[in-house]
Amino acid sequence: MRKLYLPLSLISCLLFADAMAQITTTAVPFLRIAPSTVINSMGRSGVALDYNDPFLALDNPAYMPTFSTTSFSAFSMTHSDWLPNLTGDLKIQNYAVSSALNLESLTGLPLKAQLTYIHRNFDYGVYIQPDQFGNELGRYETYEYSNGIFASVSYKYGAEWLIGAGFDKFYSKFPPFNGPETQLDRISEGHAWSFGFLSRLPLHEWFTPIDPASDFNQEYYLNLGASVVNSGDKLIYSDPLVSDPLPKTGKIGYSTVYKLNYRNNDQPINLFLAQWSVDVSDLLITNNKDFTQDYDNFPGDISIFKHVIGLKAEDKIQLHRGYMLSFFETFTFMQGWDDQEGFSSTVATTGLEFSSGGLFKYLAGEIEMPLVKTILAGSAIKFSISEIDMKEKRHPLDNTKYSGFSANFGFTF
Repeated sequence: MRKLYLPLSLISCLLFADAMAQITTTAVPFLRIAPSTVINSMGRSGVALDYNDPFLALDNPAYMPTFSTTSFSAFSMTHSDWLPNLTGDLKIQNYAVSSALNLESLTGLPLKAQLTYIHRNFDYGVYIQPDQFGNELGRYETYEYSNGIFASVSYKYGAEWLIGAGFDKFYSKFPPFNGPETQLDRISEGHAWSFGFLSRLPLHEWFTPIDPASDFNQEYYLNLGASVVNSGDKLIYSDPLVSDPLPKTGKIGYSTVYKLNYRNNDQPINLFLAQWSVDVSDLLITNNKDFTQDYDNFPGDISIFKHVIGLKAEDKIQLHRGYMLSFFETFTFMQGWDDQEGFSSTVATTGLEFSSGGLFKYLAGEIEMPLVKTILAGSAIKFSISEIDMKEKRHPLDNTKYSGFSANFGFTF
């Protein structure tokens, strides 16, 4: 049986910031943790990130995978031993399932739609509550989880324009502040809404159209995104007079993408991809002098020129950025930086992903069987790892690792 001796209030602070830092606290703080290996590797810059990761719907519900087949499905899961430098056993276990459909053949319009289901679970372990003499008063299983549904649609007119919305339901179970004789477990549940916008601007189509006679071509994209996530009623744990706000957050960001492609027997393969991703976020909560908290409206204190373009982080403005380099749809290296409220230094992240996508597409170009060719061209199996590196090597976040597995399947009918 796992045992957790640290007070949960201390753990909540350590989820995001140094213990001595002044930060804005919220209910269900695990919703603010990077949900996947890829997002963590990119410094949590997910609002406009162009990548086939279903967990991106949490940062921007307008997310939609990039696919060339009629239908596309994906499964992804992530595991992390959170804060390994602490006593205890904190576990993150998330998984996501998504499906997308190209509706152009049915409607005659350049429309796509996708639906994503995401489950997140944060296991705090078993909390043992001692009395003043160290004797055990009780044991409590402590955890939080959420189940979310996210949907988006896209329309292509000069560029691809996407909108999306999501509904997340969550449940929290924490131990009592006092002994078991005086107070029951702190249990609460609630829900939140999220909304997002995303645009993908194909600059190569505007300025340097692809030459159909060449086996090589280049693509350039500018992606712009904005979202409001975790918007809902405050949460009540045990005292109806005390409520805690959800981590309602506004996000604005962009990404730039370069692709070098090769056509092998009419089967396109991406030889090289480079992407730079930036977003800034503002926790849309105001701390009042009477110790109450109110929600703010989007975009909060975010300034496009100062924060998004100028890459400046401030007290409430969190700056997330990262880059990725991918080769032959087989190997991807990622590095990111995350400036968060309450941290004395930038959180650095790195990650690697290994994919069968390049091999499958090469085989699709060599195989003559149409059904097998279609399946291989739209499918991939991926394994990924990521790590958080802090300058302060005794910081609880240092050496926190993620591992992930995902598989996608595309088919044209």
